[in-house]
Amino acid sequence: MPSLDVPLLSRSDADDPAATACLDNAAFLYMLGGGPRGQVAALRGSTFWRRFLDTSLPYVGSSGGAMLLGARYPTSPAGEVDTGLSVFPNTVIAAHWNELDDAWRAIFLDLAGEGLLIGIDVDAALVGDGANWLVHGPGDVHIRGRAGWRRHSAGTHLQLQLTSPAGR
Repeated sequence: MPSLDVPLLSRSDADDPAATACLDNAAFLYMLGGGPRGQVAALRGSTFWRRFLDTSLPYVGSSGGAMLLGARYPTSPAGEVDTGLSVFPNTVIAAHWNELDDAWRAIFLDLAGEGLLIGIDVDAALVGDGANWLVHGPGDVHIRGRAGWRRHSAGTHLQLQLTSPAGR
């Protein structure tokens, strides 16, 4: 299946009917990594994002593309924070967990507060439907919730309700 690059660099891109129409024949949506700020600004409330949420298309996000699904994410070591798209409310997603130094890990932990922190190692993936998940890859997925820390390796099945049971 050929891939189709649909740049969503601005809100006008994400409101363009041609971009939204691409979802009709898509097998999945892949959101590139990098700083999520521009992606969130383009997608939040856009025609494209609303249409995507109404589909059953799989979402694939790498690095910042995964982090933007949470409630918020840090933008600097000084503790500046932006809000994510809150597909997973009360959740903070930290990409590259195994590569972060202690200072960055502390920022993510503080940001998560009493909520859920999901740290995803490089070369790890958490694949699921919002409630049932499977860990893939040679890296691990680290979850800190009310029960404390848990580390999950490839092949681990998790029941973790991140979205409302009614949908995304």
